[in-house]
Amino acid sequence: MNPRVTDSPWMTSDEAVVHLRLPSRRALYQRMRRGTIRFYKDGRRILFRREELDALPMPVPALIDEEEPFTLKSVTPACRGKGRR
Repeated sequence: MNPRVTDSPWMTSDEAVVHLRLPSRRALYQRMRRGTIRFYKDGRRILFRREELDALPMPVPALIDEEEPFTLKSVTPACRGKGRR
C-alpha cells in the first residue's frame, strides 16, 4: 500500500488505513461493517471524508508488553491450598 497524499476532502480505503494508523485494510472493513466508520460509494469506489475520519477517536495503544506476554498465571491470584475440594 502506497497511497498518494493529497489535499482532497475525500480519501480512498488505502489512504484511510494509513490516516487512521490501522494495521490493515481488513481492520478498516471491520469497522465499516460495525458502523464505527462512515463511508460513501462512488460507483464501485469506497470513499471516506477526511474531516469525518479526523473526528474519530484515535485507537488506544496496546498495553501488552511484547517482551513479557500476557498469561493467565500472571493475573491469577495464588490460592494454593485454599481452593475448594
